[in-house]
Amino acid sequence: MGSIAFDARHRPFSFCRVAAGLTFAAFGIVSCGQVEESATPALDGSWVAESLPPDTSRRDVTTPASCTGLPGTDEELALTPRADEEAEALALLVDGTFTATSASYERIRRDLAAIRAHEPELSSVRGQKFVPVVSLTVDDASTIEAMESGAYHAWDCLHARYGWDKPTFSHYSQGWQSASGWLNGRYAPKMMRALYEQLPSIRRANSGAGGLDGPRVCATREADDVFHYVFDDASGDCPSGCMHHHEYYFVSTTDGRITRKGEFETGPDAIHPDWVLAYGMANCR
Repeated sequence: MGSIAFDARHRPFSFCRVAAGLTFAAFGIVSCGQVEESATPALDGSWVAESLPPDTSRRDVTTPASCTGLPGTDEELALTPRADEEAEALALLVDGTFTATSASYERIRRDLAAIRAHEPELSSVRGQKFVPVVSLTVDDASTIEAMESGAYHAWDCLHARYGWDKPTFSHYSQGWQSASGWLNGRYAPKMMRALYEQLPSIRRANSGAGGLDGPRVCATREADDVFHYVFDDASGDCPSGCMHHHEYYFVSTTDGRITRKGEFETGPDAIHPDWVLAYGMANCR
C-alpha cells in the first residue's frame, strides 16, 4: 500500500452564532465550537508513516457437513478474530458483511496507526470494546432447562460454526430466562442476532456489545475508496452520556494520503459542522 503522507496544510478558524447567521473570525479567541480546516495550497512538507505488515493470523475451521447454508465461508471465518479488535470492528461496520474483509481491515488498521503516530494526543481515543458474546432472552423455563441439559438442539449448527464457549444460564423471578456464550470470532452483530432470533423459543438476541458511552472512533467509506474518520475524545459523566466532545476529522485516499480536515469542540453556542453530522454519528465503536 505504500507510505502514508499527512498534509501539513491546516488553517484554524472559529465560529459563533450571531443575530441572523454566522460570522467567521480567523484565529479569533471565542467561547464556541472550533474547527480546523485544510487550506490551499498544500505545503511541500509532509509527515510519512510506513505501512504496517499484514496481519497473517488464522485459525482452523471445521463444521459438520450437515450444517449448510450458514453465512461466512471457511476462509472468511479462519481470519477472525483478528489481532486488531478496533480495526476489525470498524471494518465490519464499513463493509456491512458478516465478517470483515481483509481489504477494509488492513486499510483501517493502517490508517488509524498512522493518524495516531502523527497525532499522539489521539492515542488514548479508541473505539469501544467489541465483545464477541451472544446473549439470548428465552421464552420459558422448559427451554432454558433443555439448553442447560444439552437437550436443545436447534442451535447446534450455529454453535458448531460460530462457537459457544463459557455458557451461562440465568433464571429470573419475573418469569424470563437468559443464556449467553462467547463466539469464536467477531461477526456482524445484526446478522448474528437474526440467526439466533429465528430459533424456537428465543425471544431476543444481542451480540457484539460494547461498553458505556465514552471516547469513540467512527469510520465511513465513500466512493473511490475514500475513508472518513472521526475521533471523538468524549468526556464528562460518560457512564450517563458524555457531556463534552472534542472531535477530529481525517480523510484517507487510496494513494495513502491522510489529510486532517477539521476539529470541533462542544461549548457555548457551538454549532456542529457538517462533517460531524455526516461522519461522526454513524459507523462508530
